[in-house]
Amino acid sequence: MKKRILFTSCLIICILSFAAAGNAGAENAQLAELAGLVRQLQTEMGEMRQLITSQNEKIDKLEKNQSQVFPTGDLEKQGAGPGTGESSDILSRKVSESLGGADKWLKGVRFAGDFRLRYDGIHYSSGDPQGADDRNRFRFRLRLGFEKTFNPDMQVGFSLASGSMSDPTSTNQTMGELFTWKAILIDKAYAKYTPRWAQAGPVEKLTFAAGKTSNPFERASTDMIWDSDVRPEGAYEQADFNFVDGADFGLKSFVTAGQFVLRESANTGGDANLFAVQAGLMPRFATPFFEKPVEGLSAVSYYDYSNYAKNGHWRLSDGTSLARGNTILNVNNSNNLDAQDFQIITIYNELKIFPWKPLSLFNEYAMNPAEATKLGMVRRGNFAWSLGAKLNRIERKGDWECIYQYKYIGPNSIVGAFADADFGDGFAGKCGSVFKLGYALTDNLSIYGNAFLVSNTNAGTEGILDQKQNRFQIDLNWKF
Repeated sequence: MKKRILFTSCLIICILSFAAAGNAGAENAQLAELAGLVRQLQTEMGEMRQLITSQNEKIDKLEKNQSQVFPTGDLEKQGAGPGTGESSDILSRKVSESLGGADKWLKGVRFAGDFRLRYDGIHYSSGDPQGADDRNRFRFRLRLGFEKTFNPDMQVGFSLASGSMSDPTSTNQTMGELFTWKAILIDKAYAKYTPRWAQAGPVEKLTFAAGKTSNPFERASTDMIWDSDVRPEGAYEQADFNFVDGADFGLKSFVTAGQFVLRESANTGGDANLFAVQAGLMPRFATPFFEKPVEGLSAVSYYDYSNYAKNGHWRLSDGTSLARGNTILNVNNSNNLDAQDFQIITIYNELKIFPWKPLSLFNEYAMNPAEATKLGMVRRGNFAWSLGAKLNRIERKGDWECIYQYKYIGPNSIVGAFADADFGDGFAGKCGSVFKLGYALTDNLSIYGNAFLVSNTNAGTEGILDQKQNRFQIDLNWKF
């Protein structure tokens, strides 16, 4: 723009110079014409000055607005840039400004959940006319979790889930109650402390947690012992160790202890509690057979269900029985289970190899030596075992996985109240096979087909029918 003004000024000077050099007679008409041209050029120059002034004002205003959007002026120093989510940072700052800082509680908050639709078909095979009728159920599960991190050491959270007040092993809701409302219950409510000062030497992580928590003992156990929906109530402590972390060999370890409340009712023989401890080793070693190192896990667990088998502590407050396959001593003393106590010892082993797809081989053995009766004799059925394999795993769209597991569960080998709810209706005293096949339709949506072929192990005793249960499920899972 400045160059254009300079050029115009030079042109005017040249024209005036030529006009002065011409003769006064014939050129008077030309001088008049040139004078008109000069006046026109001067008018255009004034308009251009006004335009320049207006543009400068707009530029100043834009620069001022930009400094308000980016108060620090340097996005690189803020960690912004390609792939770092600068749009989210800008939105966060705008929200904070709009709320006057009232959004501070949202910092460090994580939300997660899932929704599952299920078809559940159950076919009972029995020669006894008292056998159960077949069922065709349509069910759903809805869960939503919230966790707040106050600092790197402290987290507090809760989650809500569908389910039933009378079943600790299922968050399913069955359709078919005349369109009535479905319950949403408290699934978890906990506080967790993981101090950084404890990360010294071989200690990789130290965790203290209390409340209604995730089950820390699922780490080295199968659903023969714990259904995945069980949420213990009380406190636990967990230490993770890293002893060796080499390229060809590594060795980690962990120890978990738990103190949980089963039944708080001192007026009927004292409280029932669960005291548990679990310790495991996780070696990793390279072999000439596979490109990736082989990963192992071996663990021993001890569960002491103190005062659980007596005084009806295995019943809910409304009288619902959660014995679930744990036998009763006699019909005249139904408040005591057949097993005098449950002090369960389990041994879990898992080996993960990578021949083509990740392949996990696992087994678990459980025994309840405290099943001794009042006569001091150990009854049959105080042991359980499980053997299975899992090929591949679902992580993103197009992934698949398949699982096979065989379980034999003696009637008093485990606590039936907390075993897998889908295997023989969650009862102890069962044996059979489990097949599962899953495929990821998208990164967050997957479909599963499950089959449970189960028989009773203690048929013909204490009113238990010689009955088989074939169960087939189709699941559609959406995670968000």
